[in-house]
Amino acid sequence: MKTKIEIDRESCDIKPEYRIEYIDEDEKRTTREISPLGITASGNYIQAFCHLRNEERTFNLQKILSMIDLNSGEVIDAPKNFFRKKYDYQKKKVPDEVSEKILEQKPVSYEDNIDNVDGKKCCFTGKFSEQRSDLEARFEGLGAVIQKAVTDETDYLIVGGEPSRDWKFSSAGRKIEHAVKNRISGRYTAICSEKKMNEFLGGL
Repeated sequence: MKTKIEIDRESCDIKPEYRIEYIDEDEKRTTREISPLGITASGNYIQAFCHLRNEERTFNLQKILSMIDLNSGEVIDAPKNFFRKKYDYQKKKVPDEVSEKILEQKPVSYEDNIDNVDGKKCCFTGKFSEQRSDLEARFEGLGAVIQKAVTDETDYLIVGGEPSRDWKFSSAGRKIEHAVKNRISGRYTAICSEKKMNEFLGGL
């Protein structure tokens, strides 16, 4: 489905469409500017590029306290109903075959090994014990190509934090979902934990 978002995946040139007041996963109130990408099969979450975090995130529509259209200045009174109408949700109640396969994969294993990153496309997501920018710089020094979002060509998705049965609704959910879709479609994207990343770096 086409949206008004103008996206360049490599440069992350994405224009914000809405400003929201949102209760995050730590139950803290935050202000975000987002560019929606779509709605989940349940109709309770949206996938959007978050300009605060500079990456794709999954947002619980029940936790959006207020929302403003940045183009028109209009205040959106009922974000959940707004996005369901925007993405014609009633026609999307039944997930497609790929989505059904993804929903069966709980939790997703992050235990793929990292063998060599020279010339490989790598994407980081989640919360790491080190600054993500520092990790990205180290991988770039080893010849890796750093991506801000998972694409069909991503070789490694490196996930900070512990695997969770609720991975679909975590901050890393969108990227993990894309990586799993790649696997189902025959384009293998390794999903690696921070532990596996540290084992790789420690063995250099």
